Amino acid sequence: MYETLTKDQLEEIRQRAEVATEGFWNADVREWPGNENLRYWINTLEDGLAAAVTKEDAEFIANAHQDIPALLNHINKLEKELEEKEQERKERNSVFIELLSEEVL
Repeated sequence: MYETLTKDQLEEIRQRAEVATEGFWNADVREWPGNENLRYWINTLEDGLAAAVTKEDAEFIANAHQDIPALLNHINKLEKELEEKEQERKERNSVFIELLSEEVL
């Protein structure tokens, strides 16, 4: 269903997150005059950033500012743990092969 992201794709996501408007983002209910559909605003410390049709969309966008970097950091941590486990597995296999070869002799 979902494709595996490459290191390049993850880096592109990280770069987009890093250049986004700084500061805390939040979703705010404020009706735009003349357009009742755009009631949910995504605000930053500096100014309004965007408008959304639903409260859920506004909250998703506002939280993406901290959620995406947190997810990328979590992926990075898991990848490092996986690399460490793979190295441990290779070392165990090496020892196992050495033990097997000694028994054969």
